[in-house]
Amino acid sequence: SGDFSPENYTITTTSEITFQNIISLRNLNWEYGSPNYSDIVIVNFPNLDRITNNFTLKYEYSLREFNAPKLREIGRLIVNNNNIEKFLLPSLLSIVYGGYLRGNENLNELNLESYEGGAYNYFEIIDNNSLLTLNLENYYKIRDNAGNTYDLVISKNKSLKTINFGSELDLEAHIRIYENESLEEINFPNSSNVKSGDISISNNKILKKINFNSLKSSNYVKDKQYWHSPTIEITGNVLLEEINAPSLENFYNINVSSNQSLSDITFPELMTIHKNLTIQNNVNLSMVNMPKLETTGDKVYNSNSFLFNSNQSLNDINFDSLHKVYTSLTIENNQQLDLNDFPCNLFVLVNDGLDCTFGDINVSNNLDDTYCFQDPSLIPPIDIQSTDAYDITSDQAKLDTTIISFTKMKSRGIVWSTSPNPTIDDVNDFFSENGSLNGDYTSYMFNLQPDTTYYVRAYGEDCNEVFYGNEKDFKTLP
Repeated sequence: SGDFSPENYTITTTSEITFQNIISLRNLNWEYGSPNYSDIVIVNFPNLDRITNNFTLKYEYSLREFNAPKLREIGRLIVNNNNIEKFLLPSLLSIVYGGYLRGNENLNELNLESYEGGAYNYFEIIDNNSLLTLNLENYYKIRDNAGNTYDLVISKNKSLKTINFGSELDLEAHIRIYENESLEEINFPNSSNVKSGDISISNNKILKKINFNSLKSSNYVKDKQYWHSPTIEITGNVLLEEINAPSLENFYNINVSSNQSLSDITFPELMTIHKNLTIQNNVNLSMVNMPKLETTGDKVYNSNSFLFNSNQSLNDINFDSLHKVYTSLTIENNQQLDLNDFPCNLFVLVNDGLDCTFGDINVSNNLDDTYCFQDPSLIPPIDIQSTDAYDITSDQAKLDTTIISFTKMKSRGIVWSTSPNPTIDDVNDFFSENGSLNGDYTSYMFNLQPDTTYYVRAYGEDCNEVFYGNEKDFKTLP
């Protein structure tokens, strides 16, 4: 349970050494100030379970393989500037205080298959130039008890070709993957939701494919103080050909920019972008296909919730379901794009609950800058429909209502009276308040008079006025 250092052991020949009975350590210090040859080639800790504080392996030039098959937790891990080839920790779950694997030129096999993340500080895998594949099958978070989220950085590993993330748990981390010059493919086969944090993939020179096979959604409400806007940012990958997200339905923020070889962006199931959709500077992008996308910017009223800029080859789009863009829409410098390909029943709104004014539209330098959307005459009428009253007694009754509306109701309910055409402004009439927004709701009427005919209408109030539904009448029991 104390500290370990190889200087405690005298080795005179090239050796494999096994420390059979060490179960826990405070520190494992295998560190030199400059390159050192200890003559130890393979080290095994077959029963080591935990290193409470630091595990440091630095400037060890004899060691080729390190094995700790049962090690589950490390305080801080630093593996820096070694000749090690295999670093195998298959049971490691947590690196609590972060650290890094950096500058290990010969490292070609790294087993962190059980690694889930940590609680404090970043973890970096950088400049390990013989590493070909990185499998992080269970990684999903680096977040401390206060909710701060830290980075997992994978960068400048010259031979790295494939990165695999396999966890099915909600992602809570910042993942940064950049400048891996041989990286060809990144896979997230099982991740279905990003809870907090982001995925940033940038400047990987020959990256061809990014797969989000099961990704469906992200959180979009700041339910915790530490919540970070879920974001997918894919930028500057000059040979990128595919971004696959066949199941993606809603996401907070997506930015696809400056990927010079990308020709097609297809998200077939995407319905909502809660903050920003940004697609710009993709010079060979010719097609964007999001046939089910209905809304952008609905959770944060933010400038440019829909931004398409400088995609010089873009000429084929499918936004057939796009109905609402909040705050502003910018489509500029797409020299082959005809804006008449956007649906006519698209509206750009400041918001549609408290303010009915239209938002900003910025269009310029496209093939055709004329458009048919933002036409007030195409706003569909508000439809308020109620059932007949039911569960009628001598002094009570219920009514179900459905509101279908382009705008959002800031209040809704029913109003009733012993006279026809009741209104909420009539002091002689009674009304209920049933929350806000659209959709279905049930209303209750109390303190009615026995054996009396009542007239009832549902109502909804938006940023324009109060609207009423069809009138119903019923008679209470004696």
